[in-house]
Amino acid sequence: MSNSRRDFLKKSIGFVSLSAAAPHLWVRTALAQGGGPAAVGRVLVVLQLGGGNDGMNTVVPYGNGVYYDVRPTIGIAPGEVLDLNGSLGLHPSMAPLVPLWEAEKMAIVLGAGYPQPNRSHFRSMDIWHTAEPIEIETTGWLGRYADLHLADSGELAAINVGGSLPKSFNAEAVVVPSIVSLQSYDFQTDPDYPGDRANQIDAYLACNTRAGAKNDELAIASTSVAAYTGSSELQMAAGGYTPRATYPTSRLGADLRFAAQVITSGVGTKVVYVSTGGYDTHANQPTQQANLLGDMSESVAAFLTDLEGQGLGDRVAVLAFSEFGRRVNENGSNGTDHGTAAPMFLFGAGVVGGLHGEYPSLTSLDQNDDLIHTVDFRSVYADALDRWLQVDSREVLQGTYPSLGVF
Repeated sequence: MSNSRRDFLKKSIGFVSLSAAAPHLWVRTALAQGGGPAAVGRVLVVLQLGGGNDGMNTVVPYGNGVYYDVRPTIGIAPGEVLDLNGSLGLHPSMAPLVPLWEAEKMAIVLGAGYPQPNRSHFRSMDIWHTAEPIEIETTGWLGRYADLHLADSGELAAINVGGSLPKSFNAEAVVVPSIVSLQSYDFQTDPDYPGDRANQIDAYLACNTRAGAKNDELAIASTSVAAYTGSSELQMAAGGYTPRATYPTSRLGADLRFAAQVITSGVGTKVVYVSTGGYDTHANQPTQQANLLGDMSESVAAFLTDLEGQGLGDRVAVLAFSEFGRRVNENGSNGTDHGTAAPMFLFGAGVVGGLHGEYPSLTSLDQNDDLIHTVDFRSVYADALDRWLQVDSREVLQGTYPSLGVF
């Protein structure tokens, strides 16, 4: 029994890189329609802060004396925080985000979490990726969105920036590409013979357009041709990009710069996923978290400045999350251990800036002496789907969650 091209690719890890290319006819259509910033619709960028970011030292409850009781060593002094409302403030390394806060282009969702919280990195991240805290789910929330709404939108309608696809993008009908950079997303010929590049490409295409191919062989051949043609045309579409901001030299800075390059090319991208890590601060948290939050803040600020300069400031929104927060009490290693609830962040001209939700109590804790979440993170996902991407979140999240009004 023959397989469809999609079935074959889903079963064949070795050919996932080939499936990353957009079908050449779709890309040509996008280019024929003009491409570039004028062709860009609403885009959601999901930023994963892997490791479990300490929410209490990110959005600091400096007006609450209990905070300093439970964190006598690593607590951030009132004079150092970046004040938000007279009792809450941002970590001092997040200064690059202050202009966004003041312009009401930054929303902070307090106390985000889920029922029966799990402090395992793997299980909790799985829950955030699938939006299912009880049962083991095979598809991701963005994968289900792609299946329902992006199946006919071209294979670059959703992309992951990086080499490993997050479970958020696990889907039944859509294969989402993982792309490290525009330079790597190209046909690779033998660098020892640069003058022979055209011949190598011709031979590759000839091997994949021969008559008589059928079934799985035909699936591989047609995908190979689409990979070459699509990547070549994407190079053309994105090649004229000039950043309108200076990005940090970090990996996250480079990834967000590439995300901006893809978005501004106008090839129909609607969802971009970017991951960064290092937030598992069991020891030496003050230095480690300051560096991480500083890099995140500088990278996000540059990304939004860039898009504003490209004329796309009102078309892109960023949703940032981590798989859990940290314990209320500091540990004996100048750090914190795995906890539960923590803030989420949203950025962009389309968000309703300010604080949303309620900061968790530092004294009314759960049976493990952890924070009790005050907002189900799926309400944020629901708003992103309903209000930003303008689809029915109930189909994607397989349930109904109250709106927070963050968009």
